[in-house]
Amino acid sequence: FCLSRGLGDVYKRQIELHPKTEIITGVLEEESSLLVSEFFKGKRQGYGILTLKSGEKYEGQWFNNEQHGRGVYYYINNNRYDGLWYRDYKEGKGTMYYYNGDVYTGDWKDDKRNGEGIYTYVSGASYKGHWVNDKKQGKGSFDWFDGTKYEGNWFNNQRNGYGTYYYADGDMYVGDWK
Repeated sequence: FCLSRGLGDVYKRQIELHPKTEIITGVLEEESSLLVSEFFKGKRQGYGILTLKSGEKYEGQWFNNEQHGRGVYYYINNNRYDGLWYRDYKEGKGTMYYYNGDVYTGDWKDDKRNGEGIYTYVSGASYKGHWVNDKKQGKGSFDWFDGTKYEGNWFNNQRNGYGTYYYADGDMYVGDWK
């Protein structure tokens, strides 16, 4: 019994075969990780928990040896991603809880914020709108904790194009931003 894709040499294993389904439930321990998972034809398949000796951990669905489906990844820096995976990449709807208290909930593609999402800062400020490759881009609104707000276009994390800036005192500016 051998696993591929960088799992290394297995030096301890406990395996239980379910003959009717060909699914194997196993515990594999190696120098860099501990894996409790289901296997099909020698590959991680179904639900499993991978704990790396570094402290990082993935708990969720696997398909063809890759994180695929719903899962939670615990990073060594205390970030945590809870959402959908596609072939080892964050993809689809998900929430990233950052170590500093910030939270992003929304769309992901290729491990990056892409599509619609809300980023809430620990300060109370928030951005709701479109993202491209981890950057605010397209239509979006940013609310500061003091009541100030910007609604409009963004490019490369900057206000850019037509938009409205609402000041906390009730004044506003409508126009183009560069």
